[in-house]
Amino acid sequence: MYNRQIDTFLKVAETGSFSKAAQAAYISPAAVIQQINALEKNLQTELFRRTKQGVTLTEAGVYFRSEAMEYVRRDREIRQKLAEIAGQENSFRVGISMFQKARLALDLWALFSVSDSSLDLKLVNVSAGGMQADLIEGVGDGQHWQQEMEFFKICDVPMGIGIPRGHRMYAQSSVTMEELKGQTVLLPGNGASPELQALQGRLRKAGVLIREIGQYDQSVVWDCSCNLCLVAAPLCMRDVLSELAMVPCPELGSIPYGFFVRREATAAVREFLEFTRGVYNGTIDTGMIPVLE
Repeated sequence: MYNRQIDTFLKVAETGSFSKAAQAAYISPAAVIQQINALEKNLQTELFRRTKQGVTLTEAGVYFRSEAMEYVRRDREIRQKLAEIAGQENSFRVGISMFQKARLALDLWALFSVSDSSLDLKLVNVSAGGMQADLIEGVGDGQHWQQEMEFFKICDVPMGIGIPRGHRMYAQSSVTMEELKGQTVLLPGNGASPELQALQGRLRKAGVLIREIGQYDQSVVWDCSCNLCLVAAPLCMRDVLSELAMVPCPELGSIPYGFFVRREATAAVREFLEFTRGVYNGTIDTGMIPVLE
């Protein structure tokens, strides 16, 4: 079965840019370059010409793109067939954990099942990793498992600041970038999404002291509470960072939110995604549209 290096190669070939491919895949440009370098080393040939204007395919790269597209197509056909043989075509698994909540998926499923009750939904614990789930809901923050899945964007969610009890700003209803100057703020670092990397740059420029973390998890709450530092996180994470006061800071911008889907998704999953697309673009009227609180 093919790996993510081939997918990344095809995205770079399509966009002609490492940075544009990174944005499309919701990973960092450094991760894209690392994957391409590893692929070229493995194949022992140069696939791209690097210039200041971008990248173009070499003759070997043109040939490899043609073969890779067919390889990916056949890989997905095989995975789809195996899933159908296993009897999974009429069900799918939604991954949940302490920090991966089904904030929209369950409401959307309730609406979807009104018109099609033949499909089964199962909730599976993905605390140890996301590969046992067909669909995981969350923010596109660049976690390593997200690179193995397709991203189905639903909306952008605003970033905010998590403030621990005992901090002088705890009672505030909002904060500004100026108020963050000189404060220590936790934020995902190496491998984070382009949005979070850009935010980190803006915060550093504004005089904020950044301490990089691997991901959003319970240790963030403990760190903030013990050291009276802050965390920049999506406001939708109020439900999992409940020990912190999550307040808006409009200058922080937003981050993509949606579903991460297995690349070999079954027909049931694709049907649910098309229903979801229709709900949010207005082509399917369900009488209500699930929103994040």
